Formats: sequence, structure tokens, C-alpha cells
Amino acid sequence: MTERISAKLFQRTKVRETDILKACLDICLRIGFVVFRTNTGVAKYTHKLKNGTTKDSFVRFNEPGYPDIAGYIPERIELARRKRIDENTTHAGAIALYIEVKRPGGKLTNFQKTFLDNAKGNGCFSIVAYGADDLISNLKLLRYI
Repeated sequence: MTERISAKLFQRTKVRETDILKACLDICLRIGFVVFRTNTGVAKYTHKLKNGTTKDSFVRFNEPGYPDIAGYIPERIELARRKRIDENTTHAGAIALYIEVKRPGGKLTNFQKTFLDNAKGNGCFSIVAYGADDLISNLKLLRYI
């Protein structure tokens, strides 16, 4: 009986990806980053034609592997960060930002890993967040906070 109760309690206290996503969006917005939630997938729409028949259309949202959060770090924030690292910095452009959110223990797909690796290789801020603390750790490491 005790095992069953503790198993049910554990299931209710599992961290949801949606909660991590909301926390990460909130952190980014509070810092001043421009971010938005993105969706990836396919939707099916049924259209009624003039002759009375129906036709299905499929619409793809983003490419496979596109992260949950996308946006950019404004130039003023990036410049302030660079000045903390090197006082002689006088110019910095905005930086693209990509965050893939996963529940603890969640795994990246090959598409997601490839996207994030390519983004990071091209100078973007791109991470996987298994919790809001992962995002905060990365922001501290890179001196955004």
C-alpha cells in the first residue's frame, strides 16, 4: 500500500516540460531578451470545396529540430556583457538565441542536436535547459547575469 501511494505522489510531482518552458521564458524576458515560444509539427486542415467534397491540407510549423524558444539578445545587453569582460569594447551586435527545453532525463533528437550545434557554431546562444537552473547557470557563465 505504501509503495502505491509513494508512486502516485511521485507521478504528481514530476516536472513538466511546460513548467520549465514558462520559467525559461520568464527569465529571458526579465533580463530583457526578446524571445517567443515556437512550435514544430504538422496540422491538418479540411477544406470544403465548391462541388461539396472536402480536401485535406497539411501545414508544417517550422523544421524538425527547431527549438522551443527562439529570439535574440538585444545589442545593448550584449554590449554591456562584453564591457564586463573587456572594458575597451565599443560595439556588439544582437545575438540570436535558441533554447531547447527538456524534462530531466529527456533526450534530444538528432535534428535538435544538429540544429543547436550548428547555431552555437555560428555564434548563437544555444543551450538545452533541463530546468530553469540550467538556463541561469549558462547565463552566469557567459556573464549575462
